[in-house]
Amino acid sequence: MGSRKFNPDGTFTCTIAQQTLWTSSFQPYYVKSTHSLLVTSSASRSQASNVDDVLAKLHTLVAGSAKSLITRSPTEEQKERVVRFQKADDAHRRIQKDKRSAAKKSRSNKHWD
Repeated sequence: MGSRKFNPDGTFTCTIAQQTLWTSSFQPYYVKSTHSLLVTSSASRSQASNVDDVLAKLHTLVAGSAKSLITRSPTEEQKERVVRFQKADDAHRRIQKDKRSAAKKSRSNKHWD
């Protein structure tokens, strides 16, 4: 008898219509020649397990890519804190500037009689 070939791999292929910013985050799975994603798994001898593994990889890939593009705006507390830091820095800078100015004035206002 001949050998029977059975392919238990799990495979997912998706064509990307246009190149987006996301293609760089899909790097290990992005196929440049066909502009598609190719996610495969042959970790198990069970096709169902491999399909589950492919879906888990795909979920991780999409969630990670989306997470990197989503930005959170600062809270009001954080904004107030930044304003306080800026005011403190401006006050410190002003004090240092006044000290330098006073030192220069003291050097130039000597009355030599």
